[in-house]
Amino acid sequence: MQAATKHNGHHRPEILEKSPQEINEELLGRSSRSGTLFFGAVVVLAVLTVLGIVGFFLRLGDGFGVHTHWAYLAAVFAFILTTSLSAPLVAIAPRLARAHFNRPITRAAELWSVAGLVSLVILIPLLIALPSATGRRTFWFVDLYREGWPAGAPHVYLALAVIFLVVTGLALLWVGAIPDFAVARDRTQRRLYHRLAMGWQGTAGEWRKLRTFISLLGAFYFISLVYTHTVVSFDFAQSLVPGYKDSIFPAHHALSGIQSALATTLVTMFMLRTFGGMKEYIGVEQFWGLSKLLLASSLLWAYFWWSGFIIFWYGRAPVEQNVLHLYMTGPYRPLFIMTFAMNFLTPLFLFIWSPVRRSIIGPTALACVVLTGTFLDRIRIYTASFSVGVPGQEGKLSLYGPPEEFRASLSAMTPDLADVLMVVGALAAAVLTYLLASRIVPMVSMWGSKEGVLLQRVRPLAKTELKVLAKPD
Repeated sequence: MQAATKHNGHHRPEILEKSPQEINEELLGRSSRSGTLFFGAVVVLAVLTVLGIVGFFLRLGDGFGVHTHWAYLAAVFAFILTTSLSAPLVAIAPRLARAHFNRPITRAAELWSVAGLVSLVILIPLLIALPSATGRRTFWFVDLYREGWPAGAPHVYLALAVIFLVVTGLALLWVGAIPDFAVARDRTQRRLYHRLAMGWQGTAGEWRKLRTFISLLGAFYFISLVYTHTVVSFDFAQSLVPGYKDSIFPAHHALSGIQSALATTLVTMFMLRTFGGMKEYIGVEQFWGLSKLLLASSLLWAYFWWSGFIIFWYGRAPVEQNVLHLYMTGPYRPLFIMTFAMNFLTPLFLFIWSPVRRSIIGPTALACVVLTGTFLDRIRIYTASFSVGVPGQEGKLSLYGPPEEFRASLSAMTPDLADVLMVVGALAAAVLTYLLASRIVPMVSMWGSKEGVLLQRVRPLAKTELKVLAKPD
């Protein structure tokens, strides 16, 4: 994608001017070559992942009898769900809308689905530590006087939700990359690409089937992601706090996933452009398109938060006051203020400036701010929820008592060494998995880039030039 050049005093639209053969050679070569920077990043991330495993074994000494010890692991699990596993939505939504600007970034967004393998590993100890739904109010309609219905709730259904989401994401990534695997098969003769290409020949019938499967898998992934956000937010947050009843919170959790997905993709695009040599493919147009969506999602974030907050604030019942104190006005108030500033105020007041929005550095910097705010928000929500305790465990706090007594007994849950190591190790493992997968799957879609070349032209109009986009179907 050529940088915008001046033509008669105007900027020439960005457009990729390469032949299909040049695109194949360039993108396939970059996905197979690994430089010193790549190996250095892999080594550092691998070391951090090992430290995370050490932190897990340190925490393992506390056992699974009290789920409070695993609060920070639950927070980082929710953060990976909100960022990495939500990132494929950035590829799914524009593709369903038949957008053009997203062609160079769809693969980079879809590739984050491989981080779901890390989330599956983290989920195992969390499910072991999660208390049974019997005897307390949860999302699942368990009879308080009769155990075992629905069978396995909430553990089985949580596991099935995450497994289905991860499998669907990996299937979406694989199906969308089959034409690129076929190119790699023909050029490298590697046995792995022969298996991944599944005999692809590029016939008209195969292309029709490919587009159909991509659309179906994208729809399934979106539905599964919303459901997973719902059950995770209920079972690892709301249901652990007696008296916390908020039907808007799961929707806000999922909406935060959309905002964080955009931020994750923006940061990934910047890294690809800066360190991956993709300046010709990823330009200002892609950053500008996602920055507008990020601003919209930031406004929605504030709207959903306000919709849930006003019910508790206006109700003023003791339990509602205690819920607000637990999550917003009590010991976690600094985290809430920083989250509100980073996820809403900062994008609002900076994205209204066109020089910030229509740039590369501006959206990337604000995406980093949003991701930091989301991370603090997940720490706030899940450590606060885990700190209350459930019936039958020591240290249980009652939200139904007088607000004064509840506030006097409440304190923030600070991390210890094991928590820090597990959080850092989990994040490093997610990024490491992404980098390793990029050695197999090209991070920029070759067939999408070639299709974009065929559908875009620059045509003169008066004293300027405009990009003309074709709509084949």
